[in-house]
Amino acid sequence: SLAVDEESFDRLLEQMPKEVGDLLLEGDEKEITSIIKRLFHGYLKSNTQMRQKVIGRCQHLFEDLNTGLQNQLAKILAKPLLLVLSQEKDPAVLRELTNFLYRLSTLLVQFAEYPVATQVLLHLQRRYRRLLEAKSDQAKMFEEILMKPLDPKAQELILQDFQSNETLRQQKAVQLLGSLGKVASPLLTEVVKGESDLRIRQLAASLLSQQGYEAAKSLKRVFMLESTAEERRQILDVLDSVTRDLKAELVNALDDDNEQVRAKAFKLARRLNTDDVEKILLERTGSMKGEVAAD
Repeated sequence: SLAVDEESFDRLLEQMPKEVGDLLLEGDEKEITSIIKRLFHGYLKSNTQMRQKVIGRCQHLFEDLNTGLQNQLAKILAKPLLLVLSQEKDPAVLRELTNFLYRLSTLLVQFAEYPVATQVLLHLQRRYRRLLEAKSDQAKMFEEILMKPLDPKAQELILQDFQSNETLRQQKAVQLLGSLGKVASPLLTEVVKGESDLRIRQLAASLLSQQGYEAAKSLKRVFMLESTAEERRQILDVLDSVTRDLKAELVNALDDDNEQVRAKAFKLARRLNTDDVEKILLERTGSMKGEVAAD
């Protein structure tokens, strides 16, 4: 019966492109959803070649549409593709699937479809973590796809929403940036450096803190080597939200030529409030007394 099955399946694959384009234009999403469902029905029981065909067909469908319709199709395709993502074992099919899902997520971002994009990215990150834990060879492939720099246009859009005064817009952008993982680090660092609104800087810092050691190290490097006095002041406001291991940075800031940077550093020292910091401050007081005495 499988042969017949494959035959009817092939027929379904052949008919699809014409139907889906028309249906999207007519706004008949229900019918499309059922076609896609039929396409994925039995996907996991099919052989590798058949599974590759299904993913390939979805890609062709997608690429043949104009951008507006692509966005509509992306929303419909996300669910079935994510369902098979968690179960796909074949390296070649998994690569196709991951690449395609990542492509869908960037398109969804451009249309501000953040919740669907966030869902896709979270699933990809989760699968990536599982592969890492299992020390799988495929983890590397996942990393290459997930670490592609964000499209500059998409970056602009996300930043606008992230810095928005509308709570809902901002909330969705925060969720999206959280699901992007390490790719979002440069963007968030820019916010911490350059955004005048403290609340938004704190949001960016708390997202950076979720990215662990690498993000903290990179922000500390930016603070030490790549920032103006103004940026240093901005970073000092929120640096301890990202990491509390700040001895070198604190010493550096307390010795800064700029009085306002020194004042911010002193505030940071008070917030950190550890024995090490106490020692650093005492040494400073000693040397300052010396300065006064020399007068």
